[in-house]
Amino acid sequence: MYTFGLKRKIIANKMRSIPLPHYLHQLMIQLSKALGVKEFILFGGTAIDLLINPSTEICDLDIGIGEGKKYIKQCKKQLKLSNYQIIGKDRPYFTNMIDPVTMVFAKNNRWLLDISFMNNIWDIGQFDIESLFFRYPELDYIDRYNTLKALKEKTMRSIHGLYKENPYLLLNRIINICAKYDMNMSKNPVHRNSINVLKKRISNWNPPNSFHGKMAKIAHYSTVLKAMRRAKNRYAFIKDLIATGLLLETMPELQKLLKNLSPQEITLLEKAKTKGEIIEILVKITDPKDRQKLKQRFRTLRLREWDLEDRNLKI
Repeated sequence: MYTFGLKRKIIANKMRSIPLPHYLHQLMIQLSKALGVKEFILFGGTAIDLLINPSTEICDLDIGIGEGKKYIKQCKKQLKLSNYQIIGKDRPYFTNMIDPVTMVFAKNNRWLLDISFMNNIWDIGQFDIESLFFRYPELDYIDRYNTLKALKEKTMRSIHGLYKENPYLLLNRIINICAKYDMNMSKNPVHRNSINVLKKRISNWNPPNSFHGKMAKIAHYSTVLKAMRRAKNRYAFIKDLIATGLLLETMPELQKLLKNLSPQEITLLEKAKTKGEIIEILVKITDPKDRQKLKQRFRTLRLREWDLEDRNLKI
C-alpha cells in the first residue's frame, strides 16, 4: 500500500469534516485495496448520490489521488492484480487551464474507475454543487461549498469565477449537472448569467493548445448527447437547452434542428436509449445542407478512446 503524505490533514483541520455513514465504509475500504493506496478521495456525482440515497446504483466512480504522477505505476499494477482492466492510455488533463492531471481509466465487471492523479486533491470542483468529496482513510466527507444546499435550491454557483477555466469545460459542467438533477438553465437567473458569460468567452476563445481547443469542443459534443440521454424529461431539457442559445455558439446546426422538431421527431428522440441511437436520429432528421457538418462533429467523438461508448460509435 502507498501513501502520499499528511498535507491534506493540515488543510482539513480548517474545514468541517463529517463522518461518513457506516454503510459507505466498506466501499471506501474496498477501493483502497483495489487501488493500492492508503489515501484517496471519492468525488463527483457518485459520492453525492450515495450520500443522499444509500440504494443508489453506482457504476462510474471518480477518484482523486495526490502528488501527481508519483503513484500511477504502482496503482495500475495493483488494479490489474485486483482484476481491473486498464482502458486506453493515460490521459493528460488540466484544471484551471494549467494545473496538470493524469487520468487513468480502469474497469471490472461492476465499476468504471475514473482516477485522477493530481498535485492537489483540494482543487476538485468548479461549482459548489460538485465540490463535496469522501476521504479515505478518514472515512469522512468534506462539503466545502455547501453542495447539499445547492442541490436543494437547484442552483449551482462558480467557486473560482468563470474566467479562470476553459469555457467549454465550465459549460459542460452546467449542462451535465442541470440534466442530471433536473435543474433549469434558461429560467434560473444564476445559470442564465453564467451561460451568457461562457457563450461570450467561447465566441472569442483562442485556445493555447489542442487540449483546450479541439478536444474541448469534442468533449462538448459528447456532453450535449450525454445530457440529452440522461435528462428525466428529455423534451423539456431540449427546450431549455435551445432557450439558452448556447448551441448557436457551439453547434449551430443542432440548434436549428432541435428548435424545429416535429411531434413525431420528438417521440423518436424520447425513445432513444443510447448516444448512438440519439445520433442516428439527429443525423437522419437534420436538414440535408447541415447533415455532413453534424456527422463530422459526431465522428470526432471516436477520438475519446477512454470513453467506451464514444470510441465505439458507428457514424
